[in-house]
Amino acid sequence: ELTKAVYERIAHLMPKPRGKLEISHYDALRAILYVAEQGCKWRALPKEFGKWHTVYTRMNRWSKNGVLDRVFSALQGEGIVRVTVEVMGLDSTSVKVHPDGCGAQKKTGRSAWVFQGGNTTKLHLVAANDKTAVGLMLSPGQLHD
Repeated sequence: ELTKAVYERIAHLMPKPRGKLEISHYDALRAILYVAEQGCKWRALPKEFGKWHTVYTRMNRWSKNGVLDRVFSALQGEGIVRVTVEVMGLDSTSVKVHPDGCGAQKKTGRSAWVFQGGNTTKLHLVAANDKTAVGLMLSPGQLHD
């Protein structure tokens, strides 16, 4: 649980509020931590945190702007939040692409996007468990894992 005292120590990392906030930064951060800890869906966020969509939108914006990286680094540095990954797996699969889906020109039949391995894309996925993806990457089909 994030207390007000702890939040005050990291409040300088938060963006300046623009206009009147429906949910305070403190409550939004508490809600984000709740979803991360409980693993629940956004729509299942308890009403005490406010509207789930408001919290999700703010989390998405903070994630893209690097706010969450700074906040979680500070929380981990002070030992307030501990994140551990116990198991991690890597897997990949090749996906065959239909010629129409890779930019094939109708008259020549050739595409500028055909890789040496053919019209394939390889999807690489790193996962912490069966429901939590840690990383995702796409590469040409002929590349080795």
